[in-house]
Amino acid sequence: MTSTSSGQSDREPYLIEINRYVALGCLRIDEALPISLFPGPSDTEWIELLFPLLPDELKLIIGTEAAKLLEAGWIRLFLHRLPDGNLTPNIIRVYVLPEDWGRRFIDRKSKSLKSALRELLHRVDSSAEVWSGNISEAKPRPFDPWASAENVSLFYLFNKLPSPTPSPARIKDRYTRIAVEELLDSTSPINPEEYDDQPLRGLKSRLYPYQARSASIMLQRESAPQLQLDPRLEVRQSPTGESFFFGARDGSILKEPRFYEANRGGILAETMGLGKTIICLSVVLATIGHFPRIPPAYQPPRRVRDRVGLLAVVAADTLARHSIPAKAYLERLEADESINLSTCKEIVARHPPHYEIPYEPTRMNRNTKIPPPKRLMLCSGTIIVVPRNLLQQWQTEIRKHLLKGSLKILVMDTISKRAPKTHELLQYDLVLFSKNRFEQEIQDSSDEHGRPRQTSTYESPLKDLHWLRIIIDEGHSFSSNFSNAVILAKQLYVERRWVVSGTPAKDLVGVEVDISTLETENEQALLRESAVDQRKEFSLKDDTSGAAKALGSLASNFLMVRPWCDSGSEGRLVWDEYIYRHEHQYKKTFSGFSTCFLRTLEGMVVKTRPDDVERDIILPPMRHRVIYLKPCWFDKMTANLFIQVLRANAITSERSDVDYLFHKNSAKARQSLIRNLRQSNFTWTGFSLEDVASTLETSSKYLSKNDKKCTAADAEMLLESSKIVASLLESERWCALSKTHEVGMAIEDWPSESEQSFALAYPEKPAMIGITQLLEGQSHVDHHILSDDPSEGLRSIGEIGKTKLIQLAEAEDAIKKRRAKDTAEPQLAKGGVPSSYEKAQLPETSPLRNTRIVGTTSAKLSYLMGTVMKYQANEKIIIFYDGENSAYYLAQCLEMLYVNHRIYARTLDNVKRAQYVKLFNEDPDVRVLLIDVACGALGLNLNAASVVLIVNPINRPGIEAQAIKRAHRIGQTKEVLVETLILEGTIEEAIFNRAKNMSRNEHLEAKMLEDDNKIIDIIQNAKVLPIEPGECEGFAQFAALEIPQQVFGRPGREKYHRFGLSDIKIPERPRAKSVKRPRNDEHNLSKKSRRDDLNEINVASAMPSLLPIPILGLPAPLALPPGSNGYEQTDSSLSSSLFGGHHTGPASQM
Repeated sequence: MTSTSSGQSDREPYLIEINRYVALGCLRIDEALPISLFPGPSDTEWIELLFPLLPDELKLIIGTEAAKLLEAGWIRLFLHRLPDGNLTPNIIRVYVLPEDWGRRFIDRKSKSLKSALRELLHRVDSSAEVWSGNISEAKPRPFDPWASAENVSLFYLFNKLPSPTPSPARIKDRYTRIAVEELLDSTSPINPEEYDDQPLRGLKSRLYPYQARSASIMLQRESAPQLQLDPRLEVRQSPTGESFFFGARDGSILKEPRFYEANRGGILAETMGLGKTIICLSVVLATIGHFPRIPPAYQPPRRVRDRVGLLAVVAADTLARHSIPAKAYLERLEADESINLSTCKEIVARHPPHYEIPYEPTRMNRNTKIPPPKRLMLCSGTIIVVPRNLLQQWQTEIRKHLLKGSLKILVMDTISKRAPKTHELLQYDLVLFSKNRFEQEIQDSSDEHGRPRQTSTYESPLKDLHWLRIIIDEGHSFSSNFSNAVILAKQLYVERRWVVSGTPAKDLVGVEVDISTLETENEQALLRESAVDQRKEFSLKDDTSGAAKALGSLASNFLMVRPWCDSGSEGRLVWDEYIYRHEHQYKKTFSGFSTCFLRTLEGMVVKTRPDDVERDIILPPMRHRVIYLKPCWFDKMTANLFIQVLRANAITSERSDVDYLFHKNSAKARQSLIRNLRQSNFTWTGFSLEDVASTLETSSKYLSKNDKKCTAADAEMLLESSKIVASLLESERWCALSKTHEVGMAIEDWPSESEQSFALAYPEKPAMIGITQLLEGQSHVDHHILSDDPSEGLRSIGEIGKTKLIQLAEAEDAIKKRRAKDTAEPQLAKGGVPSSYEKAQLPETSPLRNTRIVGTTSAKLSYLMGTVMKYQANEKIIIFYDGENSAYYLAQCLEMLYVNHRIYARTLDNVKRAQYVKLFNEDPDVRVLLIDVACGALGLNLNAASVVLIVNPINRPGIEAQAIKRAHRIGQTKEVLVETLILEGTIEEAIFNRAKNMSRNEHLEAKMLEDDNKIIDIIQNAKVLPIEPGECEGFAQFAALEIPQQVFGRPGREKYHRFGLSDIKIPERPRAKSVKRPRNDEHNLSKKSRRDDLNEINVASAMPSLLPIPILGLPAPLALPPGSNGYEQTDSSLSSSLFGGHHTGPASQM
């Protein structure tokens, strides 16, 4: 043993040696140690334990692990002796030899010793009091051998990231520093006459301060990346107050830090609607002419000349070698000083920056021929890859925010458009790709592993350039490692990589989006704080999959963040190993996030907190309210018919086997029924008379059986619903709608001579006319409005139209067989009214002025019609629908009201979608945009709208928030009104209330809402809607319009865009819809071109003498085909025609 004293000068060399160790902490020895084992001066406070002199007894006391480490030289131990020589209580100081010192003399690769050190760490007390020997009052402070925990959720970490705070002074590159200063100065208002004098030239929009800060921090990270601590290490404090570095996963201890250069890029995660597009464009604009750095490994040496070179040439070579933006600087100097520097620019152009990469063969032999090195030109351009449906929107934003000619832009939008050659690409500042077109560039000579392809015929010119930057809009999809787009992006030589997405991973959104669906008037800041705190706790289920893994894939694949990406020399790290706290040496326990993850997030993500955004900009308020509508008789009967189907199925199948819809093997049929149930809350004509008669017969037969196995309560419920549904067979109006699959309009004062030919249930009052026939009659009268009697011939129009509908309904089976062969185009266009009639009005005395729509067979349709007419004159309106049939009926009604609209349908190609968005935003005549919730809630900027109507509750907070944010975003100047429509007292209302009260975890667990047991319970135990006395007759059957709407000669007809409803793709089972209009030849071309861009609607006719008639998709009836899911139809089951149907909306949005 050796004694040491801190006060003895002859021990100074030894103290220097011990300072190379890390003071880790102390071991507490509970057993009494004999003083005889520790001879030495009485004034010696700490006695070093040397392994060769250590008695076996003491080796057992200090532990096997400590003894092994002491023998190997990994640690040094010092025993504490009190001034009186007493050794009780016993404290042993532990010094650990750091891994970054002494490797030459001591083996640090032993797995057994690493394991022993890990075990020893569990016994160490790292408190400073114990280290000083004062153990009496010291509280134990065990050394934490695992990663320091951030025991909060990813949602909390994401929303608590600090806002960007750029610091131009920290940027060494003068040109980037100037660009950042110009960005920060670009927040003041700009007058058109002052465009030439604005700080950031070419920008004609004012940046909000937070946008300027975000763009500036992006440039700062690109040009002046910080040296960041290896994310595997964390800083720990020794008991002496010194810092050391600890690798929790492998137990490594370092004296000196290990750094990586921070990534030159990351994720721009500003919340949707806060201007991510203009931020990106500002970054591109601020770095016009900037070049990427030549990689140090390929930096060309200074050129040695045979003779003295021209000074201009030497200067140009030097500028190129150091990536100086000489051309941009000279052009700015010309503009500022009004001088001609064309000669200088020509010299610079003749010496473009470039470098060469030597070929490295994987194998060498005497026949190996080494090809010449690959020459790469430095390119100052930026590649931006956007979803195909957003390409047009990007071009619109460019025109809106940038001066014409400020950027040289190449748009690559179609597959047939071939990329220019290398020298041509060098001329562009921005190359805008659709994602589909970008993926085509993968058709080259190498695969994802860099190996040659055998059938290659194309070498992408993108690979011959070293690009300054690549930006991926809505880039969360780039987390995959196997898509062609990601493979190509990784193969490109790019210095700076950015992903742009307000939702960088699934369900990872800003808290302001998370609360946007709430109905509240509370202070937004308090509401946000409350929402963040509610989701603060780390969840083993939610935070160990999905979003966290997606961020890891982005970091390691597209963004190529070190050390997560495969850098060749050290491979790639396993993301899950380090971003979590794992409290086991080998197993993953996922005990919370680690500080490593927080540092990685802070280094990748650029996001401004909402509080900071609000200091710079205040969006107009948004009111979100739920409108509870009283169902009309038709709505109630539809709801009761579904309840009858559910009850009959449950009771007659005796809730067993696959006959039962809620059996585990009947998922497909159950999901189909629930989809149809959801869509039926708007309107539904999918049940035929035969369907109703069949379910009543089946129910009656079962209840009359002597051996039935049902309770008295079940029998009473089935009798109750059967009695209500049976009244449908006596309703002439319901039977007519079921047969023609029309939505009914209640009309007062229809011309008496033609009322019988139009009315679906003559002579009942008010007259009920189908919307399709109503459009035909309206078109006829409006076309002949200047004649003496515009209603002349109206009777024949009605008779022909009614005949077509009946014939088509009867010919449904034949149509289904022929629809694959039919390719004729629909005749759905609004009549091309000759211009001389467009502004004409009916005479004041004309009885046709009194013909009005007073109600419809759908409470939601009546409300929507009234709301559209209330706001459309001054506000633009978005209507989110669910299902093609809803869109079709809505579009027919808007056409009847002469309200210009477009349908953003799932079946449209992306080019047409983009055109419709542009038209809606820019054309003052287009007042309404119908959007399928399945495709309209991501990436669209629709701030021209200030009214948002949601036909059926979306019930998924994330999807609903995305939909609302289409209108409530930067650029919105009006208060935004959002209304969600719900039928009062129905299954829809009960499910809506349940969905609102579901926790986030419950939403995540339920892939579809019907996976939630409480929602299934709501559907299974739904109660019928009572029919009030007198409600089944006359006008009481209808949902009244608040303001009746004139049918004939409506004002504003001249502004209506004359094309039809062919945006809607027909579902699987078609039904007849016929709109035959007089059309003007001058409009035929535009209507035909519009139809050519859409999916064709199959046409068939039951009568050879009739013109081809377009078929509208039937609202999908319930269907459980015999044999599906192991189901075989029996007498106790319902008719198969009552189940199944076409999937017209995402089941997850019930």
